[in-house]
Amino acid sequence: MLHSALPPAEDLTLAPLADIARGGMGMVQLCRATDGRLSGRALAVKRLNPALEDEPEFINMFLDETWITATINNPHVVKVEAWGRDEQGLFLAVELVEGVSLSRLVKESRAKHEPFAERTVAHIASQICSGLGAAHGLKGDSGAILGLVHRDLTPGNILVSFAGMVKIADFGIAKAEERLTSTRIGMMKGKPAYMAPEQARGGGIDGRADLFALGVVIFELLAGRRPWVGTNDLETLVNVTTTEPPPLGELRKTSPVFVEIVDKCLQKNPARRFSSALEIKQLLDGWRRERGFDSDDDQSLAAFVHRNTSQQQTWFRQALSGELARGGLTFMDLEAGIDKSRKKDNVAASGNYAPGSGPQPSSGNLASSPLSHAAPLTPAQRQPLSSQGALPGPDDEAETKFIENPKRPLSSTVALTPEEAAVMSSRFSNEASQAYHRPPSVPPTSGGTAPLATPQRLSGSLSSTVIADPAIIVERMSFPDRVPPTVDDKRAGRSTGAWLTLLLALMVGLGALYYFVLRPRYGL
Repeated sequence: MLHSALPPAEDLTLAPLADIARGGMGMVQLCRATDGRLSGRALAVKRLNPALEDEPEFINMFLDETWITATINNPHVVKVEAWGRDEQGLFLAVELVEGVSLSRLVKESRAKHEPFAERTVAHIASQICSGLGAAHGLKGDSGAILGLVHRDLTPGNILVSFAGMVKIADFGIAKAEERLTSTRIGMMKGKPAYMAPEQARGGGIDGRADLFALGVVIFELLAGRRPWVGTNDLETLVNVTTTEPPPLGELRKTSPVFVEIVDKCLQKNPARRFSSALEIKQLLDGWRRERGFDSDDDQSLAAFVHRNTSQQQTWFRQALSGELARGGLTFMDLEAGIDKSRKKDNVAASGNYAPGSGPQPSSGNLASSPLSHAAPLTPAQRQPLSSQGALPGPDDEAETKFIENPKRPLSSTVALTPEEAAVMSSRFSNEASQAYHRPPSVPPTSGGTAPLATPQRLSGSLSSTVIADPAIIVERMSFPDRVPPTVDDKRAGRSTGAWLTLLLALMVGLGALYYFVLRPRYGL
């Protein structure tokens, strides 16, 4: 991208009203412009860490690709307003969205026991598709498609205003951060649970990589969990690139249009996905029109957001009135405080239950019980879906479960060093071997449900999928009968398990060696 695409810096006077967030790359402030063409406007002002000004290539990419999004004429992409330098250094002023991130809305709605209804998911996804369609179709002066790709479409980069408007943030920053990470430590950095396989492999990508991420987001909102999980980034990355996601219909009964969209978006081959976000938007809007939702979806989403973000609304009112100008709680600290307080309440309500100490009691079925990613499954949850009662029907008010790892926020990012990757590979292999040989902890239930376990001779049919868990590997199966294993069966099982464990360790180790050592060093 040519640096000449960047317009001149503007001499703006910005009056700080409050701090929104602080981080390694810098800080974000809520400011009001007091002069120039933006006089009187409240803006979100991003200020880079002064140390990053020693990275000129990063600065150029940050400004160039970020500014080009300002030419996207779409209400569902956060607009870049201006850039410049003042006494505090380089700044980028963007449209202020009075609202919360989608990841925060997931947390708040879960805590307040108000799940996402199908119409809410459809309306949110339709607006995301509108923004993606405009960005992917952006053309340069020559009329050629620029090939703009977000690269980091996650709930943390999707903003939902108190008025029910959905906006995609940080198009350019994703590429700039990726470049900065590459120049500093020579390894990939991202959120692999949302990363398309071709992006994870480091190859060329186009807008269909964003559609893969969109499929993950829709799946998460409807099912209450991500399609792929892992104990760390590398394991998640391996799962995304090598395994199929669980069927959405097994986690929540939903309208066929959502199953169709998710299945096609999550195809590992980009050629099998939708060709554009506007195709998905057309399907969603048609479904909304058939049910009469399109006439009041904006008001419905706004009401949903208002009911679940009272403290955030209060913060914005105080900030915009100037009450926080002389110092006060940042928006980031506000939300961190909400999480901390909620965590204490949850521990107290559960009788001081500590994660990892064993299964937490649950009387609900798999389709509606809130679970932790890292918590072992309860006996009831090990049963086949068919034995747990009917799943909620695809009606608009159907409940959604929300699954979240308390040690790992939805928007967290961890880049593994080669040493960490090697340790993870060894530990993962050992855990898999131990889980394979662990004796069953739950006796067979009525109806012939096999709890799981050690190698056994089993007859019957597989009724569900294999669920990977750090504490135990669970196969949910239904079998009419069971045949006791012989001595030869046990020996064969141990031998097969050892070979599979060795093969898995070798594959993960070679993958880590390629991605984090050979590829950065030799440019493979």
